[in-house]
Amino acid sequence: MRSANVLRIILGGILAGLVVLVGDFVLDSLLLGGPWIPGADPFGQGSVACVLTLHLGSRLVLGLLVVITYVWFLRHRRASLVTAIVAGLFVWGLLQIYLKISRAAAGQCPPEDVVLIEGVWNALVMTISSIAGSCLLRETSPNPSGEQR
Repeated sequence: MRSANVLRIILGGILAGLVVLVGDFVLDSLLLGGPWIPGADPFGQGSVACVLTLHLGSRLVLGLLVVITYVWFLRHRRASLVTAIVAGLFVWGLLQIYLKISRAAAGQCPPEDVVLIEGVWNALVMTISSIAGSCLLRETSPNPSGEQR
C-alpha cells in the first residue's frame, strides 16, 4: 500500500496553489487585460485586503485539492506524469462546473471568447500545477526489512 507524507502533500499543495496564482495573474493582467465585465468593480464591495486574502486562500486551497486528487489517483494508478495530468484535468473539470454555477448565480455573463480563453488557460495551469505539486511527493512503502525508503 502506498502512503504519502502529509507535510509533502501540504508543501505540494502550496506549490501548486502558487502556480495557479501566477497563472491567474498572467491571465487576468496580461492576456485579458483587466476585468472582463465592463463597468465591474474588480474588488466588489469588500476591502482590498479582504479580497486579496480570499483570492490567495482560494488558490492555495485549489492547489491543495489538485495534490490531494493526485494522491487519491495514486491508489488506482502508479505515480507518473500521466497520473498528474489526469488529476489536473479532473480538478479543471470541477473548476469549470463551479465557475459556471457561480457566474449564473451572480448573474454574470462573460463574452464567449473570454470563456474559451479562460477555459483553455485554466486547463493548462491546472495541469502544470498538478505536475509541480506532484513533484514534491515521494512515495514511501515499507521494505522487506521494515525500513522506509
